[in-house]
Amino acid sequence: MNNKMLVLLTLVLALTTLKVVGGSNTCNNLRKTFIVATASADDTYEMGVCEGIADNPDKAFAYLSMAVNKGFNDADWMMADPDLEQLSQDPRWLPLVQRTEKIQQDLLVSTLQENKL
Repeated sequence: MNNKMLVLLTLVLALTTLKVVGGSNTCNNLRKTFIVATASADDTYEMGVCEGIADNPDKAFAYLSMAVNKGFNDADWMMADPDLEQLSQDPRWLPLVQRTEKIQQDLLVSTLQENKL
């Protein structure tokens, strides 16, 4: 292995490690400050993501459901979020996404109706 390849491999490893550590620190910081009663819908969604990444699907679905109850309605983002990919095989996934889609559609209809008035 030549020096250029070794430097490139080291750089890729360092960047990968930084991403993993950064993601882990983000979740750890969120866990330290997270209070369910006062958390925003987006922060509650992020807690669900963190629990999904940590392979805690029960907690992940509980937080994601709470996020939807608090107003999170971006079903498109939820389905495209690579951090939630491991949850998509769970039988709770589709009902959660469908509920989020319904809220998203209802909000769109409501917004369109308000703009017509």
